[in-house]
This record gives sequence, structure tokens and C-alpha cells, in this order.
Amino acid sequence: MESTMINDEVMQELITLLRENNMKCETNDTFDICNYIDGLQNKISGMQIELDNIQQQLKQMEKDKLVNKLKSQLSKAQTKVSNTFGQIKTELFIIKNSIKSKASNIICDFKKKGRSALNKIYEVFDVKDRLVSMRVKVKESQEDVAHALDKIDAFAVGMSEASHIFKNTFRELFDKKAKDYSKIDKRIKMSDLFKKSWMAKQSILESMEKRIDRAIVKVDSLHKEAELNNMIKLYDRLESRIECTKEAVVMPMVAENEAVYGADAFDKYMENYNATMQSKDKADRIAGNVAAVKNEGKGR
Repeated sequence: MESTMINDEVMQELITLLRENNMKCETNDTFDICNYIDGLQNKISGMQIELDNIQQQLKQMEKDKLVNKLKSQLSKAQTKVSNTFGQIKTELFIIKNSIKSKASNIICDFKKKGRSALNKIYEVFDVKDRLVSMRVKVKESQEDVAHALDKIDAFAVGMSEASHIFKNTFRELFDKKAKDYSKIDKRIKMSDLFKKSWMAKQSILESMEKRIDRAIVKVDSLHKEAELNNMIKLYDRLESRIECTKEAVVMPMVAENEAVYGADAFDKYMENYNATMQSKDKADRIAGNVAAVKNEGKGR
């Protein structure tokens, strides 16, 4: 018998790490998803039993030529459901292996990086697309089973009416009134025996659909928790940077020169120009005096 997810050593270790690191929501979601997957595995085992029972019924119907047409229709439905069921089993197998493999990677990262590795727990259960695909296949099988049940009911009604007509025909031959045998005939019909396994199969498929839906909800919950945690961390980092900026940056108080326009600007220009020319004249006079002193020295 295949081991369950909830009892798998890797999954138990992961759940323990989540619990020890106070990740309550993630712990509960991980446990629930594993539980739902185990439930799907159990339903698949039950489905296989019912498929085997129906196959046995179809073999027994070969001896009765009266039900050959019904047998043909049920055989087609059985083949279709069996093929889809095989795809469902493959999807579940891939989902389980993916979860176990990624869980093992998270545990290895935890040993190297610590608690931060557990923040990627949602990656372990990145299986929503496969769950949705499995759900589509389950719904397809439900439709095929419902179609088979309708065929059995139609066959039963036809056989019952034929039987009642046959009986009343003989009653008329003996000048007796016709009877409504539908209210009298309470025996277990052959069609009821045929329906039993198909109805059990339908019940299993409905239960599988519910478990898949619950697993999808939990997978979405883990992703939302991760998104929320990332948003909180981003907000905390931004807030920390803002506080650091307030402490480190001091705005200098520098007085700017007043702007000058029009006539005032021209007066300012002329003032600067005159000052420049005065400085030039002064420099020329000093240069002339220096030259005179030098010539006087040479004459002596």
C-alpha cells in the first residue's frame, strides 16, 4: 500500500519546522493539503474497485443476448471513464512527487539559511494548475457516469413496460382486466444491480471533486499569505529607509542673491564697469610712477 503524504518523513519534518518557527497558518494549510491529497488517494483506490466490479458485470452480460445493446453502451462508457481515471491517477502521482521534492529542497535551504527559507513554503504547493486539470477530468467522468446511469434507467423502463404488456396480453386472452404492474412489482430488478457500481462510482467522483476544491482553496491561501508577508516586509524596508534619510540628510540654509532686472540691471552693470575702469586707471598711474623711478635711478 502506498504511503500517505501526512505520514511521509519529509512532510512531517517540514510541518515540524513550520510549527517551531511560529508559522501557524502555513502549518495548518500544509497539513490540510496533505490530508486532502491522501483523501484523493483513498478515493482513487475505491474507484479502482468499482471499475473492476463493472468490468465483471459486463462479462456476465455477455451470456444474456437481451441486454447486448445496453452492454455495448455501458462498455463504451466504461472504457472512457477508465481512460480518464488513468489520467487522474497520473496527475495525482505527479502532484505528490512534486510536493515531496520541493519540500525536501526547502528543508535543505532551511539548514543553510534558517527561517527565511520557510517563507517560500508556497512554492512547495505550486500545483494549482494540476489540481484544476484533475478537477476537469473528474467532472468529465461524472458526466460519463451520469450518461451510463441514464442508459440503464431507460433500458429498465423499456424492459419493465415490455414485461407488463406481455403479462396483460395473456390476461386479456383469459378475459381478465389489465393490471398496473408498476405498483405491484417490487422485486429487485437486474437494472438495479447494474446501477449499484455506477452509483458508487458517481459518489466517489463527487467526493473527489470536493477534496480537490478544498485543496485548491488551501493552495491559494498559502500564496496569499506569501504575498501579504512580502508586502509587509517591503513596507517595513521602505519605512526604515525613510527614517534613515531623515536622520542623515540636513538641508543647508543658503541665502540666494536677489535677482535684478530692467533699469536696475543696467545701473548695476554701469557701476561694475566704472569700478573696473577706475581700477585700470589706478593701475596705469602706478605703472607710470614705477617707470619714472626706474629712469631716475639710471640717470644717477
